[in-house]
Formats: sequence, C-alpha cells, structure tokens
Amino acid sequence: MVGKVSLSGAVLLLTQAASAFYLPGVQMVTYKRGDDVPLFVNSLSSPETLLPIEYYNLPFCTPKEIEYKSENLGEYLTANRIENSPYVLKFLEPKTCAVLCTTTYNSKQVHKFATMVQEKYRVNWIVDNLPASVKYDDVLELGFPLGNYNKDLDKTPRLNNHVKIRIAYNNLDDFTTPNPDEGRIVDFVVIPQSYDYKSKNLVAGETPARMNVCEPAANEPKELYLLETPDKDVEITWTYSVEWVEDNERTWRTRWDVYFEVGSGSDEVHWFSIINALLIVLFLSGMVGMILMRSLHRDISRYNRVPTEEERMEEREES
Repeated sequence: MVGKVSLSGAVLLLTQAASAFYLPGVQMVTYKRGDDVPLFVNSLSSPETLLPIEYYNLPFCTPKEIEYKSENLGEYLTANRIENSPYVLKFLEPKTCAVLCTTTYNSKQVHKFATMVQEKYRVNWIVDNLPASVKYDDVLELGFPLGNYNKDLDKTPRLNNHVKIRIAYNNLDDFTTPNPDEGRIVDFVVIPQSYDYKSKNLVAGETPARMNVCEPAANEPKELYLLETPDKDVEITWTYSVEWVEDNERTWRTRWDVYFEVGSGSDEVHWFSIINALLIVLFLSGMVGMILMRSLHRDISRYNRVPTEEERMEEREES
C-alpha cells in the first residue's frame, strides 16, 4: 500500500513539474492594462564594419542601474548583450513626445555618434522577446538606424533622437470576445526621427516632461545635424512616443512569421562573431600546445642525455 502511494505521489510530482516547464523566451505573456512592458536594449550592429558595439558604450540615456539579462551560449557567440533600459512602457497607455533625458555632450562624444552614424550602425531593441523592426515601403528591416547620412546630400550626419514605438497587440487570441483590457504583443515597430529641440519646445508645468511637437508638421523643429559646430558641446534631448494598435489578424503563435523573411545582414555579423570566437579558441589551444611541447621536449632531452662520470659516481654511491 505504501509503495502504491509513493508511486502515485511521484507520478503526481512529475506531472506538476512537466506542466510548469517552459522554454525561456517562449512563454506566452498576457498583459493587462497598466502592466509594465520591459524594453531591453541589445548590441548595435553595422552591415559595414560587422563589429557589434555594446549599447551603453555610446552615451545614451541610462537607467538608474544597468542590469544584464540572462544569456545563453548562442547569444554570447552572436555578440548579443541584452540590458535593461530607461524607457517606461505601460500596456495600453499611449505616450506622446515624452522626454527620456536631456544630456550635454562634449565634442568627443558627438564625434563618436557621428562616426557610428556614418558607419550605418543600427539600434536593436527587444520587447516581449520580439526584436524591433522598421518598415520602409512595406519592406521590413531588423533594428532601426542610429541616424542618417547621405554624403551626396548631407554635409554632416543626422542623429535620430526621437522614436515612435508602435506595438500591436491581439486581444482576441484564446478569448471568445475581444478583451479591451488584456492582450498579447504580436508586433514591435520603431519609427526613428531627428529633431533639434529648443527650450521653447518643452511643455511647461507637465510631469513627466514632454515636448510640444515630435511629429511631422509645419512647425516641427529642424533635424538634428551633428558636427555643425565642431569642438563645441551639444545639448541633445531624447524623446519617445508610444502607440498601441489592436491587431487581431495576427496571433501570438504566428507573430514571428514576418521575421523569417527579413534579411538585414545580421547573418554576416553572426558568422563574423562565430569565426572570431573560433580563432580565439584556436590561438589559445596553440599556446597551450606549445607550452606542453616545450615541457615534453625538455623532459625527453634530459632522459636521453648521456650521464657524465660524476653523475655515474653519484648513482653508484646512492645505490
């Protein structure tokens, strides 16, 4: 009887453990109105240099404490460095022209931004395990450009200091009727823009702070060009807007389908990172092999060496 009870208890525990198991990054999350939706930042990538740059190596706005998201071996090999961000997203709560931070940059920092814009670096964000994408003429690209620079048209690079975050959600999936206060994220699109804000654009008396314009309009600020005044400090205000769009045609299970057709050059970056890691492993293996060979060669030479008369006399005395 005791054996039967123990066996049934073990089966029950195994069943509960199996039902609680899920693969990291694959768990379905249902958000309710007002829930925090974390926005994570990833390494910046460039199709030209193929060298990923950690996000906070550039002087972006930072949270109070930078925390790394747990990574697996594949993420390390692909040079992904996923960290938290200061962006505040609340499910189904839109924002318009919210100020993230205002920072004064010295000439060295401005030149760093300008160089990375010229090298076509792209910013990579993650929301609910979906990578940020940008659409140009119905063409989807992963990540969004840090800025824009056309050497034939622009004298200096332009920095994208404003982003419009458009998140689509499904509130009908697994529900009999649409739920206005719950949903699952099915798309994450970012629209980058460049604005040279002035103090007059700040809305007075509002908390949190926001600007009075950040959409294309007749009275919009001009674009933010870098290096217009070399060797001078530049004050840059970073802003963002959040828009929530209901999309019940796309389900949570099929939300990744659009990404499978995207080609943004990221495969080249991944291959470069993997080859770089393999070269480091081969170099270290060669170093260890050389040390072992030298040690073995020294020992073999010592054993094969013909002993002198003094050494023979010492061996005889010891024996």
